[in-house]
Amino acid sequence: AETQLLLMRLSHPGDSTANEAYLIILPLLNDTFRSSLSAGANGALVLNLDCTETALLKHKMENLAFVATGSDPFQLVHASISAVSERLKTFRLREHKTIPNSLDMFGW
Repeated sequence: AETQLLLMRLSHPGDSTANEAYLIILPLLNDTFRSSLSAGANGALVLNLDCTETALLKHKMENLAFVATGSDPFQLVHASISAVSERLKTFRLREHKTIPNSLDMFGW
């Protein structure tokens, strides 16, 4: 099984909430490749890379995954998605988009 986002709690169960830390790993994609995470042997974490052009595998690849840490998991996810948006420039967050007037009938 593959995943497109991994959020892990790094602190130990007995630690106080003041010591909690979280790690996020976001596999990325572009026009020629897609990365994802999966479980490997003996509990290892594997970054998988699917490429549409095998000739590209011989070259330097950038932006395979985004990794960050933080103390608030909700803020960490939002900040990470925002950072990926700014770096890749392939999508915008909902807060930076104009909502079409036709959606007013839904009460948004």
